[in-house]
Amino acid sequence: MDDSRRWVRLGIAGKAALISAGAFTSVGLFSMGSALPRLASDFGHAPNAALLVQLVGSVVAPIFALASPLAAALVNRFGVRRIYIASIVLTAVGGAGPALCDNLAAILALRVLLAAGVAGAFTAGMSGTALLPDAQRPTVIGLISFFGGGICIPLFPLVGILAEESWRSAFLVHLIALPVILLALGLPGPSTDIAADAARSADTDRRAAGLLAGIPATSAVVAAVVGLSMVASSMYSPFFLASIGIAEPARIGQILGAMSLCSLIGSGSYGFVHRRVGTQGLLKVGLASIAAGCLIMSMSTGISAVLCGIGLLGAGLSIFVASIYASAIESVSAESSAPAAMGVITFCLYGSQMLFPLISGPVGQWAGPAAVFLLLAILVLLGLVLTVTMKRSRAVHKAASPEPNCEATS
Repeated sequence: MDDSRRWVRLGIAGKAALISAGAFTSVGLFSMGSALPRLASDFGHAPNAALLVQLVGSVVAPIFALASPLAAALVNRFGVRRIYIASIVLTAVGGAGPALCDNLAAILALRVLLAAGVAGAFTAGMSGTALLPDAQRPTVIGLISFFGGGICIPLFPLVGILAEESWRSAFLVHLIALPVILLALGLPGPSTDIAADAARSADTDRRAAGLLAGIPATSAVVAAVVGLSMVASSMYSPFFLASIGIAEPARIGQILGAMSLCSLIGSGSYGFVHRRVGTQGLLKVGLASIAAGCLIMSMSTGISAVLCGIGLLGAGLSIFVASIYASAIESVSAESSAPAAMGVITFCLYGSQMLFPLISGPVGQWAGPAAVFLLLAILVLLGLVLTVTMKRSRAVHKAASPEPNCEATS
């Protein structure tokens, strides 16, 4: 693990590299949706084409979630800068490589490689952020979230335009990751103090050995619940909108665009609000906003209520995601366990999304899409109550702990 003392004076290029980590999930996980219909059309004659095209679109997120803990272990072993740069190369090769492929199996294999690269780049970026001084970290975390959401505004239309020409051209957008290598060169390299590195590695092994890497179980559970809300906001909301009569793709796109703008407002104000309410306060604000947004969505019958609900949902998600990573950093030793903690939070946020169809399918068929949002509102509210209760419990326990008897030890 890198010597965190050298991160105190991190330059502009290094900080820009950390902020850029937010773009890897946007580009790697969500950008290719517009290209899939053309891909399906061109390979329609191939065996199992429909299934393989669906896997090309969906395989990245679960592999990203599963690979994140492994990426954390590699960051601990080889350092932030090395894993970040190597992961950028994997992202570019795995992301743009399909443009040169003539069969779906090869494209699918490259998408798996892309997922591994995104996991490494995002985990390395968040691990480096954990090593920043406390006064700088909230601003950088907020900017990571802001940049990750902001890049979607030009990216999605660009992919659509390129896909109109050829699905091969659309995959080339992943090459925009390559310039980040130049920024990543500004990150500190591994320490040259061999003895210190050996001691730090042993400490890391002890701290990261636990299943949750020092993350409170409450945080892991709440992050998993919010992961379900993330899927509902972007992937399931069109089905809900269609159920209340908003079925035109253009209107749905406008509504999702409004959600993205609200997400930017939430992430853009993160550093400013953090200075006033702290990480735990922002966690509660994010959860409350998500719950309110899901609840309003579940009762919406018109466009005004939908915009209010999905706006609160988008803002709450951006605030919560930034806050849960910040909370994880504060829960462990940034010197030794932060990469493992980042991997656990990423796994909880994105791994739980694989369960969403198992919930939304039966609930939606039984009671309609609105019931899915109502269920999510209830689950997030329970997560908010659990967060508040556990925080108060730890505070009471700390206050009740007896102070050391100085006279007895003197």
